[in-house]
Amino acid sequence: MSHSVESRVPFLDHRLVEFTLSLPTEQKMFGAQAKQVMRHALADLMPPKVLRRRTKVGFGGSFSSWIPELRSLFAEWLRSPHLAIDHYVRREGLWNQLQRSDPTLFRSLILDKWLEQFGYG
Repeated sequence: MSHSVESRVPFLDHRLVEFTLSLPTEQKMFGAQAKQVMRHALADLMPPKVLRRRTKVGFGGSFSSWIPELRSLFAEWLRSPHLAIDHYVRREGLWNQLQRSDPTLFRSLILDKWLEQFGYG
């Protein structure tokens, strides 16, 4: 880990994932501000300035530059007859991400593998 950038999602406890997936969109977003449930849950613990922040702080990655080199592997994954993530996203959206070399495709792949590993989907 000392020479890599983590690509896992924090709070990946299956109970929390199941709970958040069950929430309607309007409880997850407020205008352009995401993570509303977490913001409300941590309101007494976090400074107001942090809770109101709209910019994401983190590392910028070069994932989009990797997608062209990995295009055939992503395409093979997307051609699978069944993906665990199929219950949560439309396959055509994933194909569109691949065509645009959208780096969020890596997140979709990671989520699919997590769902597959833990028997969801």
